[in-house]
Amino acid sequence: MFWTPNFKADQLTKLGIGLTSLVSMTVLLDMLADAIPKTDDFPLLGIYVVVCVGLTSFACVIVVVYPLDNYHKKTNLEIKKSAEEDRKLDFW
Repeated sequence: MFWTPNFKADQLTKLGIGLTSLVSMTVLLDMLADAIPKTDDFPLLGIYVVVCVGLTSFACVIVVVYPLDNYHKKTNLEIKKSAEEDRKLDFW
């Protein structure tokens, strides 16, 4: 999800996956809080889920803040230049 380049076209898909993961981990944390008996210290499994929620929310923020332009998309000048080169090759 987060290891591929962050193009603007794929941004909404990645954000949707990240937010879905956040919701599912939050529900898991709520179920965990209800199932585990109350103690003075926070359980290790709860710490793990909270860290996962933090990492996923940080990744969602990065997806929104730093989108990349689509570098495969050619500009008009590059298209004209390649068409001109093709015409030169067709001539010979």
